[in-house]
Amino acid sequence: MSRHSLGSLLAELQPLYGGGETLLGRLAGVSLAALGVALACHLLKLAARARAWQNIVRAAYPDDPLLFREALAAFLAGLGVDAFVPARPGTFLRLGLLRQRLPSSTLAGLASTLLAESVFNVLLTVVLVGAAIGFGFGLPGGVLLPGFIGSHGLVAALVAGAVGIGLTFLAVRFRARLRSTLAEAGRGLAVLSNPAEYARRVVCWQALAWGLRVGSVYWFLVAFHLPATLLTALLVVVVQLVASAVPLTPGGAGPQQVMLVVALSASAASTVLGFGIGMQAATALADVVLGAVALLHLTGSLHWGRSGRGQRVPTVALERAS
Repeated sequence: MSRHSLGSLLAELQPLYGGGETLLGRLAGVSLAALGVALACHLLKLAARARAWQNIVRAAYPDDPLLFREALAAFLAGLGVDAFVPARPGTFLRLGLLRQRLPSSTLAGLASTLLAESVFNVLLTVVLVGAAIGFGFGLPGGVLLPGFIGSHGLVAALVAGAVGIGLTFLAVRFRARLRSTLAEAGRGLAVLSNPAEYARRVVCWQALAWGLRVGSVYWFLVAFHLPATLLTALLVVVVQLVASAVPLTPGGAGPQQVMLVVALSASAASTVLGFGIGMQAATALADVVLGAVALLHLTGSLHWGRSGRGQRVPTVALERAS
């Protein structure tokens, strides 16, 4: 697979971003039927991820049974915010919304459910990215990461050491409070204490979500008239994973499209760029709409910045008793 320098990529893509006629032509030729299937797979993927997280939370707080519609709404609300705001603040919104509906929960306990949620996802991400690199696919990390760390290794090491010393000092200084916080945080990992239950109630749903993610990408490839194979769909997923690793933009928008042009260099740049922009725009729009509906359902308001700060909110939490 041919490799491109960043300069040559920008030169090639400039007329597409600038004039826009070629790009608009690519977007106008999308197959609506395949696009609908791709979005359906995307929505089912979100539901599977929410189910896995619900089971993790229910294992942590069995005395406060969490309804799937509540877990799904909180999950979608957070995802909707992350679709247009960088650095993933939607995660805090997700936890805050659920905290208001589980009387015995704490923020530390709910936050640790995210660790349990990430175990399988991180493992599979490492396997996929490692396999892509091992097979020689071009994944230009330099598009995402500045070269400072690579060229100033000593400075980076000193800064990391200073941060480590500072964290150690804080841990010793507040060790009593830290112990109680860690004890509460351990509740969020309760599902991991039973491997068979973890595999059945979490890993199976997460594996389904990954399968639906690959299926969604496959149908997006079909919709944008790119060669659609399982290998190509997996490669696009790997690009998404790498691009979103540094959340400088929502979902890695921008770097993701450039990386796709490199990874799918066998196809025309304008076609790949149209695919990258169209796929991300479609999924982001779906996430924002679903997130807004979920937030309205849970709080009666779209003021997401104030929704996770502990105030009482109306509604469906009381329905749990019925």
